[in-house]
Amino acid sequence: GKHGILHIHLGNLETKIDTILSIVRQYPSLISYFSPTHTIRTRELFEECIKFAKMGGIIDISTGGTKFTEPHLAVGMALEAGVPLANITFSSDGRGGVRREDPVTGNVTYKPAPLDLNYKEMVQLVKKNILPLDQALFLVTVNPARNLSLKNKGSIAVGKDADFLLLNEDLSISSVYAKGKLMFNKD
Repeated sequence: GKHGILHIHLGNLETKIDTILSIVRQYPSLISYFSPTHTIRTRELFEECIKFAKMGGIIDISTGGTKFTEPHLAVGMALEAGVPLANITFSSDGRGGVRREDPVTGNVTYKPAPLDLNYKEMVQLVKKNILPLDQALFLVTVNPARNLSLKNKGSIAVGKDADFLLLNEDLSISSVYAKGKLMFNKD
């Protein structure tokens, strides 16, 4: 039941997302099949991605990796530019390997990406008054679930998977439930 999308990891190409914009301008019904991520590698790339989102596409702001600004600030920029909140998601590349080569020794190592960046950026959206909590959560719940057509994820309702993140007043994590089972309890 998962929606088939082309999740495109964007690089720092001179052409930015010209090809994607050209396709969706010619065939607007295809816009929901494209899901560009790493949209904040450069300011120029992000400006093109904002155009895509204003046309109705969903852009993903990676909370890890190369970026010209902090992800929560990029959300604010997109919203100010007129991108609907429903057209923005966060993702982390959680545990994806980042290849590093020591310039002196030539030794290659891999550093796994952190798992908590989406949460940290969501908290920054709230603490810096960019979005209230109920809207900031959409970037990591409702919006990604809708983008992927994951009907049992993203919100709380009868028949859904009962995934819950309980927060304290200071937005620290209190408990985590997955499919109704307690997975973590700080207290």
